[in-house]
Amino acid sequence: MLGIQPSWFKSHKDWLEYSPSMDAIYCLPCYLFSKKPIGHPRSNAFISTGFNNWKNVKDRMNCPLIRHVRKKPNSSHKIAVKCCENLKNYS
Repeated sequence: MLGIQPSWFKSHKDWLEYSPSMDAIYCLPCYLFSKKPIGHPRSNAFISTGFNNWKNVKDRMNCPLIRHVRKKPNSSHKIAVKCCENLKNYS
């Protein structure tokens, strides 16, 4: 059985969180700061339901972890990460 891979925590260390009880991964910044799913199918997987479709992670071109981060500068993920950074740097 494939399951969660330790290497994912290295390549996605700024956002990846794992819940052993749910056997699912989440995006901490999106969980904390996203107001709603972004409208893509299964877009709430990293926010509320958790992602655990491990077999699809190996699909490089369509990897859900990479698709979640997206390359667009104003993606909801990048906005949530910026909110987390702002919170960490708040003084």
